[in-house]
Amino acid sequence: MRKWINLLFTLLLTLCLQSALCARAADPLIFLVKPYMQLGYETKADATTATIVWFTGTMGGTKKDAAQAEQEQQKWRVEVKSGNSPDYRLAESVLERLVAMPGMTTPVKKYTARFTKLTPGASFTYKLSTGGSEVFSATATAKKSADQPYKVTIFGDCGANTDGQRAIAQQVFKAKPDLIVIPGDIVYQHGLFHQYLTNFFPIYNQDAEDSSQKNANKNLSVPMLRSTLSVGVLGNHDIALDGKGTNFEKHPDAMAYFVFWNQPLNGPGTGYGDRNTPPIVGDERKLELFKKSAADAYPAMANFSFNYGNSHWTVLDGNYYMDWTDAKTRKWLADDLRSAQKATWRFVTFHQPGFSIDLPHGNEQRMRLISDLLKKYKVDMVYAGHAHCYERSYPLTFLPKAGRKNFTLNANGTVTGDLTTDADYDGITKTKPNGTIHIVTGAGGARLYMQGLPSDFILKYDSNDYSFTDMDVNGRTLTVKQINSKGKVIDQFVVTK
Repeated sequence: MRKWINLLFTLLLTLCLQSALCARAADPLIFLVKPYMQLGYETKADATTATIVWFTGTMGGTKKDAAQAEQEQQKWRVEVKSGNSPDYRLAESVLERLVAMPGMTTPVKKYTARFTKLTPGASFTYKLSTGGSEVFSATATAKKSADQPYKVTIFGDCGANTDGQRAIAQQVFKAKPDLIVIPGDIVYQHGLFHQYLTNFFPIYNQDAEDSSQKNANKNLSVPMLRSTLSVGVLGNHDIALDGKGTNFEKHPDAMAYFVFWNQPLNGPGTGYGDRNTPPIVGDERKLELFKKSAADAYPAMANFSFNYGNSHWTVLDGNYYMDWTDAKTRKWLADDLRSAQKATWRFVTFHQPGFSIDLPHGNEQRMRLISDLLKKYKVDMVYAGHAHCYERSYPLTFLPKAGRKNFTLNANGTVTGDLTTDADYDGITKTKPNGTIHIVTGAGGARLYMQGLPSDFILKYDSNDYSFTDMDVNGRTLTVKQINSKGKVIDQFVVTK
């Protein structure tokens, strides 16, 4: 009897393994990128809505692969249920867009689904079915409302496909954030479509059972983005800069930021070819392919803002082509910050820091040109990347020299102005800063940088290890920690109002 039981068990195990292998083999034909959470393009989206995005197809595959994928994806059924409810309901909408970046052998498809009527801060489960079978499901948390506490993790300069990147991904996953903000240089070296497929999604949105590193190695990939809202900021490595603009002859699948991210289109109202937009060059046919693939996101999504919980976030493009002395651009920023005065907290994020003492970029100060607006509209914190390290400034104010209306941008990249710091603030017993605190959190995975010359405005500097910023927001109190790849807190402070 035992012999027959063992034989039956072996047969069942074999069938299960074969089924799993078949599912894994078919999986690339279903998903090029598995579902992940996004803010969505809607300017006025609130805490009761959620957006997920996924891609299908076989980039660079054969026509046979593309035909098989198309056959399997005749129709998507996307459903959601809130909390412990046993009943699923259909997504409000499922939109399809063809993505045909220059250089792709076959186009791929981008899908966007939108959920509504969620309970702020509550869990919800969504599932995707195609061909009559469920092929994906995940549980996430709806955006927090203004009266709920929440956690934000911030790390930049990350998508380099390194052990350091995976270590930080693990630590962030353990922290269980409600919101992830990546202040630029999302994918190295050039922010290309195919680099997202190797250096970003496999690290931050990988099924646990799919990981090829399933062993004692602690630096595993994580299934994070499917359940956690993430926000991307445009950095210099995200635009494949080559001479006077992003060259689609040299990098045919460049500017993938504008394809993979779905974020509000409420920026300064710039259009293709306008000043203060990421320039693109190359054969016009290739440029048209990119523009059709990115649609309204390019160039509008380079600058935008959104609300989360009791905070307002302003996301800015700090790249070389941006002129932050331009009247139209400054007016948009001023109007945005002015409209956010009722928010408890105001955060600004961009890639290139105005205040840094890292060795490679210490003199790259052009983002100081908005410092007067940061003071005028009482911005609490600025988060940047670019410098592959951690830096925390004293609370500071930077204004044009006495008797002058404007800052002076010098030929070497520095900015002339008057700097004052609040040395009394210690973040422990004195927690109400006089000025804006600037955080550089660019140790997310790329090669770490050395410290340059000391300064009178940087309080903390660390490039001994990879790290990320962990910010807990509870009403009128911020508790901020910098945590390294081993889970150790290397800096901590509190801000209160």
